[in-house]
Amino acid sequence: MSIDRKKLEKYYMRCEHAASLKGSYMNYSKWSKLLKAISDSDIQFLPNQVRLKVIGDDNPYMVSLVDYYGNGTCTGDGVSGTIKTKHIEHIIIPFNSIIELTRMKDLIDGLGKYECEIDPEKITLTIFGYR
Repeated sequence: MSIDRKKLEKYYMRCEHAASLKGSYMNYSKWSKLLKAISDSDIQFLPNQVRLKVIGDDNPYMVSLVDYYGNGTCTGDGVSGTIKTKHIEHIIIPFNSIIELTRMKDLIDGLGKYECEIDPEKITLTIFGYR
């Protein structure tokens, strides 16, 4: 599969432009700290249903919550490939139970200041990179 460099450059330029119009809540060290804490925890969520929205793109991606390089710069999965964390608008993490969702929220609150939102009806936690 060949990557069209011009399309990729246009995509990154569109992401950078969209990001410049919004206020960022995250940086690489915060993403790294968050992704490491989630992957090291025993909190049960639905890993095959985690969705991520990239800034400037309306299509959500299914991702694994991993820090690929250990520095908070990229996450993603085997299908969508790596995704730069600086382009993440938000991540939606679904849970089977409100107890596990609350445990995750407590874990994230213990890490520092993160912009999160709980939806108790859908039993999801949304972590914002931009708003």
